[in-house]
Amino acid sequence: MVKLHKFKGAWGMPDVSPFCIKVETYLRLVGVAFECVVSDARKAPQQKLPYIDAGGTRVDDSRDIIDHFEAKIESPLDRGISPEDRGISPEDRALSVAYRALLESEAYFYAVHLRWQLDSTWKAYQPVLREYATAIGVPRLLSRLVLGSVRRKVIQALWGQGAGRFTQSQVEARLCANLDAVSTQLGKRTYFLGDQPRTIDASVHAFLWALVDAPFESPVRTHAQRHANLVRYCAHMRQMYYSEARSSAEQSPTRLVVGSAA
Repeated sequence: MVKLHKFKGAWGMPDVSPFCIKVETYLRLVGVAFECVVSDARKAPQQKLPYIDAGGTRVDDSRDIIDHFEAKIESPLDRGISPEDRGISPEDRALSVAYRALLESEAYFYAVHLRWQLDSTWKAYQPVLREYATAIGVPRLLSRLVLGSVRRKVIQALWGQGAGRFTQSQVEARLCANLDAVSTQLGKRTYFLGDQPRTIDASVHAFLWALVDAPFESPVRTHAQRHANLVRYCAHMRQMYYSEARSSAEQSPTRLVVGSAA
C-alpha cells in the first residue's frame, strides 16, 4: 500500500495544500491504492509535504512523485505504452509544462498571499491550521504562538519571492487572469487537454478546487465561479474520482503519524 504523507483535510476538501490534492488526484486518476497519513511537515525529508512511501521507496515533491508512478505503472497518463499508443503529443506536453508552471509557480504564491498575508482571510484559515498543529502533537495552548511564528516566516518568504510585495487588488487581478487563461485552454473539453485525463489534470483540478471551493470570500473566488466550464470541470473530476467519499473531509483511509515522518 502506498502511503501518502500530507497535511489535513478541511472544508470538504482532502487537504489544505493544493500540492497534496494534486498527488491524491493523480493516484485516483491512475487507480493506485494508497493510504493517507497526516504527517508533521517539520519532520518530513525535505521539511515539506507531500511525500510518499511506496514499499520502502520514498519519493519527495509532487512532480517527482507523479514522475515516479508514470515510469512504473502499466497505464501511465502521459507516457505511451505501445506503438499504437504514443501517449501525450509534444504540443500537449508543452502546454502541460506551461500551465503547470502557471499554477504551481505563479498562482500558488498569489493564493498563499491571500491565505496568509491578509488578516481577514487568516482569521478563517487559522482554525484549520490549529487543528493540524494539534493533530501532529503541538500543545493546543502553544499552537497560536507557533502559528504566529510560522505566519511571519511565510510572509517574509512571500516578500522575498515577490508576491508579498503586491497589493491585495494586484494579487486578485493576477489570479483572475490566471483563471481566465485556464478557462480558455479548457474550453468545452472534458479534461484539460481533451477527452482523457493527463497528468496536468492533477494540477489543474487541485488548484481550481482550492480556489473555487475554499471558503474565502474574495473577487477571485467569485470570478472563478463565473467560469461555467471551470465549475463543470471541478464537478466532473470530483464525481468521477472522489464521489465515494464526499461525506468526509478526508477522502481516503487516514491514520495519524506523530514524530518520525519516515
